[in-house]
Amino acid sequence: MNTPRKMKRYGMDDIPSLRDAGPSGKYSTGLVDDDYAAALGDLTAYWSHIEEAMIFFFELLLGHNPSVASPARQIYRSITAPNARIKVLRAVPEKSEINRTKTAEYDEIISEFDSLNSKRNTYVHGLWETHESGKAFLSAPGSDDFYFYKRREVPIQELQNVVIRIRNLARRINRLRWPEVADATFEPLLDVPDASPEEGQS
Repeated sequence: MNTPRKMKRYGMDDIPSLRDAGPSGKYSTGLVDDDYAAALGDLTAYWSHIEEAMIFFFELLLGHNPSVASPARQIYRSITAPNARIKVLRAVPEKSEINRTKTAEYDEIISEFDSLNSKRNTYVHGLWETHESGKAFLSAPGSDDFYFYKRREVPIQELQNVVIRIRNLARRINRLRWPEVADATFEPLLDVPDASPEEGQS
């Protein structure tokens, strides 16, 4: 006799504690601080450039031939779901014979793009609020009724670091595309500073 499947329903234990909502005080909707707003604007503006760079990266995985036009752009843009793009990007080097000599850097680039894409989605689609202290708090997108109580403080350096990582990723791809002129043409990779909240801050 089969055991009946236990039904799951929303309960009191699913409601986040107000302790997770950040420090007490007044919150303003959005990013009030101009520096924070500029950092988020930089991130969204640079993202279009990394998408372009990933098209050229995809072209390399498809067996780039400078004398022949590649359908990489049309294929990449036709895959509209970000997770599906990641799956395709991983499948091509892992399962295609033409990529058997590709170095580990190709896998590192795909993993970094996957990580940055996740962060970008959280920043762009999450709920931003500014505490009266000037600190910015973010609630990641969620399907729970009270997900917006799950705020966390985001230091401005965290946003700036993601921009640095995006720029570094684009530079790494450019170096793969034009290795013969990489050192003379492209700037070195940027250092990524520590983004931990200052001591004493939550």
